[in-house]
Amino acid sequence: MIQESPIDMSTRKKNPKKDITNSTLWRSQHMDRLAAWEMLCRYIRNEHGTPMSNRDLCDRIALPKALISKIIQSLRDKLNG
Repeated sequence: MIQESPIDMSTRKKNPKKDITNSTLWRSQHMDRLAAWEMLCRYIRNEHGTPMSNRDLCDRIALPKALISKIIQSLRDKLNG
């Protein structure tokens, strides 16, 4: 059996520009998909009956903490006139 030495990941080159998910433009364009993914994951884990705070959702999809609250308030204002 051949034994290999472990790879030291700390010496690996890091290039954060190659990761598209680090882009705020990409995140804003795909915010609905990220939120839908979180909802699907909660449904699969049978946690859909448990409330999730706005802050927790924003933290999971890497958005500003008050963004979901602002979106909901904006929708209420548009619907109620």
